[in-house]
Amino acid sequence: MSLLKLKAVPDPDSNPNDNAKKTQTIDLGNGSEVVYVPRFVAYDDGWEFFNYLDKHIPWTRPTLRVFGRSCLQPRDTCYVATAGLPDLIYSGYQPHAYSWDDFPPLKDILDAVHKMLPGTRFNSLLLNRYKGSNDYAGWHADDEKLYGSTPEIASVSFGCEREFFLKKKSRKSSQDLMKDLHRRGLRKATTLISTALD
Repeated sequence: MSLLKLKAVPDPDSNPNDNAKKTQTIDLGNGSEVVYVPRFVAYDDGWEFFNYLDKHIPWTRPTLRVFGRSCLQPRDTCYVATAGLPDLIYSGYQPHAYSWDDFPPLKDILDAVHKMLPGTRFNSLLLNRYKGSNDYAGWHADDEKLYGSTPEIASVSFGCEREFFLKKKSRKSSQDLMKDLHRRGLRKATTLISTALD
């Protein structure tokens, strides 16, 4: 199995707030790429955001419909979206769409992502909270119609390191799919941007 695991190596002489030197771009082919920003926000700010999210977000753990069966989603979520977007529906579940104005620190995070990646314009946010090692997000495509034909996603991580896997959608055999698998450990206050995955 061919896995890609990147690790940012800290430079003791660099300014810890200098993201440009540590940002890594990985070309996945066919116009798809991943941009990894290891220190997206300062350490103390990361903890402030983490504590805010943990205490102030109205987390839910809904029941989903997956492969014809009902099951409890294995993580807590909250959905925030710009007014006027079509409803988000996944696995038979339609989350309530909160406004960005309901949680002002989320607008600060969004503004920081837009500043880090000029030209991006994210219009919704699905917050995920993982309470322990048994919580996870299963394989999914982020291909809902409201995201358009070439969706961009940004994953900003606060808290413990978690693995982030990517694989290309394909009609290949499962053995060939494993060769196209990419893995990334997301540490606290990191960002991973994925564009135009086919």
